[in-house]
Amino acid sequence: MKKNNTILITGATGNIGGAVARRFSEHGWRVIAPVRKLEHNPKALALRALPGLHVAECNIEDVKAARLFIRSLANAGDVPAHVLEAAGVFLWDDGFPNVGQFASPQEVEDFLMRANCMTKENINGALLEYMPWEVGRMHNRMIGSHASTWGTDDPRRNGPFTEEYYVRSMQRVESIGESMKSHFALSQVLHTPLIDTPETRRTFTPERAPDITDEVWKTAVTPQEYAVELYPDEFFAASSAQAA
Repeated sequence: MKKNNTILITGATGNIGGAVARRFSEHGWRVIAPVRKLEHNPKALALRALPGLHVAECNIEDVKAARLFIRSLANAGDVPAHVLEAAGVFLWDDGFPNVGQFASPQEVEDFLMRANCMTKENINGALLEYMPWEVGRMHNRMIGSHASTWGTDDPRRNGPFTEEYYVRSMQRVESIGESMKSHFALSQVLHTPLIDTPETRRTFTPERAPDITDEVWKTAVTPQEYAVELYPDEFFAASSAQAA
């Protein structure tokens, strides 16, 4: 049977999702990438310029929008063989969004749950609903966060953006992963290592994270390197051999 070289990536405008999308594009795969908005979105426009990218506007935090999106793919017979759910946030007061937009710590937790958890629940639920026979052949990977390993008293938590909320959201992601294991051919929740990006460099200052030393940064991987770890050359070689 000929290999289905299509992957669905949520969070493709982010660091890890974007690196994975580019890697699959370079290997000739079709990449389906729902993004929150297309207009005035340079990252989405850059994705659309890549070969094999199908970029569509869809806010997957909205369960109705996610269901409509997956239903449209099912109706078109556009079924992915792999799913990478990398949608989420890196949330600190010197990152994004601005702390001033939240009226209370509860709003922070609600935001994290929507961005990190509901996106996965909505996509997985829609896949089960509209592609019930195909999901048993899909490989599903859900990206977690290295932040989830920190203790609630860790100095890297900051203001209302407490580690407690990250932990809660990651516990929910873990539960989603467990519930999906009986449906997908492969279901994994991946806790990412320290990713070397400008955002993490700004956040993990010596004052806030004294244990993240220069030596630790030497071992931190870039998004591109992590994409290769997730999907090494052997993965694509095996896919090409099966498609031949």
